Amino acid sequence: SATEDPSFPLPKTVENNTKIRIDGSSGMMPINQSLKESFEKQFSGTSVELAANGTDSGLKALQDSKIDIATIARDLTPEEKAQGLEQLHVRREKIAIVVGAGNPFKGNLTSKQFAKIFRGEITNWSEVGGRDGKIRFIDRPSTSDTRESLRDYPVFKSDKFATGSTATQLADDNTAEVIKQLGKNGISYVLVNQISKLQNVRSLKLHNTSPDDAKYPFSQPLVYVYKK
Repeated sequence: SATEDPSFPLPKTVENNTKIRIDGSSGMMPINQSLKESFEKQFSGTSVELAANGTDSGLKALQDSKIDIATIARDLTPEEKAQGLEQLHVRREKIAIVVGAGNPFKGNLTSKQFAKIFRGEITNWSEVGGRDGKIRFIDRPSTSDTRESLRDYPVFKSDKFATGSTATQLADDNTAEVIKQLGKNGISYVLVNQISKLQNVRSLKLHNTSPDDAKYPFSQPLVYVYKK
């Protein structure tokens, strides 16, 4: 739990020309951006360099001392902790189920229905109370932390964690690209903090709750990682 996270005093001053390099999951980009702005403002002469090459690549760069902080959207594994990595939980971010702004479906889904859409067992909008039309599922690559987070939920554990014939799997874990692919009949899943700046997308309610409701079912951890 987050209570086991390390705590440390914040610096009052930072040496001029200090450079902090951060890389990892794109899910942390909005948080990294505001960290960069505040840090550079508070400590003049410092710079924070941001990249988002994905969790695995961020952790490798950290181990190789090419960066100072890796951002990941999952917990460290026991093996990773044993390699001398520490984690600091920032928060949990809700995972929104999204459709294109022009999608006629205005309904609400259950977690079970979403899992069936993911697996390609529900293939038509009429099966979830919408009008007749085939469903296209826009999937993130298998390396995606957001995709991996879904695997932990009971509705996904009850069956094979795999998509069906309705799915198009993207090569890059890129939310803007996911949203571009939605069109009028696509459905996908994105971190809520990535939607606000994007056009042509809206999130669906799950069990009549929106992602800003505490009872909303799907979320994933956002975590900073550094070497001990």
